[in-house]
Amino acid sequence: MSAYDNAHNAVKRAWGPASLWPCLWCGCTASDWSYGHSDPDEKRDERTGLPYSNRIDHYAPLCRKCHRSYDAVCLREGRMSAADYDRLRGAAWDRVTDERRDLEARQRDNQIRLFLKWHYPSLSGLNSP
Repeated sequence: MSAYDNAHNAVKRAWGPASLWPCLWCGCTASDWSYGHSDPDEKRDERTGLPYSNRIDHYAPLCRKCHRSYDAVCLREGRMSAADYDRLRGAAWDRVTDERRDLEARQRDNQIRLFLKWHYPSLSGLNSP
């Protein structure tokens, strides 16, 4: 397993699967832990050349579509300007309806309960509806 994979797995161990979280940009269910390209001690994977961080606080949950949009700009330009970040994030939020975000939030709530029941059985009573 590569250092890049190890870094992403550390985030998953700390915060659970990204699918338990809303996408930071559009509010739908996240699918990936996305590196924020902001660590001053940024690393590069020896095999792929992809940037990553060993610090879990440099990752955010994003859906696949938003993650690809974000990485495309960052990989092309190195980093994303604050103006581009706000513009892309706003466009991502605007393309999703509140109804869809609400539906996915309810689905995530069920996934979180199952995740906690499976991984932390002693807490399962705390998560009853």
